Amino acid sequence: MKSAKRFKGTLAVLLACMMVLVAACSNNGTNNQEGAAAPPSGEENTGNAAATPPADPMAKYDPPIELTTVAFQMENPVYPQGDDIDHNVWRREYEAQLGIKVKNLWVASSSPEVRDQKMSVAIASGNLPDIMDV
Repeated sequence: MKSAKRFKGTLAVLLACMMVLVAACSNNGTNNQEGAAAPPSGEENTGNAAATPPADPMAKYDPPIELTTVAFQMENPVYPQGDDIDHNVWRREYEAQLGIKVKNLWVASSSPEVRDQKMSVAIASGNLPDIMDV
């Protein structure tokens, strides 16, 4: 008698799990393509001679975009002649190769106390850069 009750209880749990699984996997006849686009097939594009190729993710921005960041530097940094923290080989290459102008919102000492204080003020004021170390 005890095993029959256990069997019925197990069967009820299995049936409930199956119902949940079937309900979760069904689409109820809806076609939810809100964020997903189907790749175009060859038949759909035969009449469209001006089909746009996919965008190159590494293409240069034209016109250039500007990203903001913050910088921390050691005391008495040494840069090559004519360079500084705002104008250096990295910044020139970002703009030349990618079309990205990088601008410092502020520059502070790299000591932990100063760095933490400046970041706390930036977070509290809501004046956050586009890119920062976390």
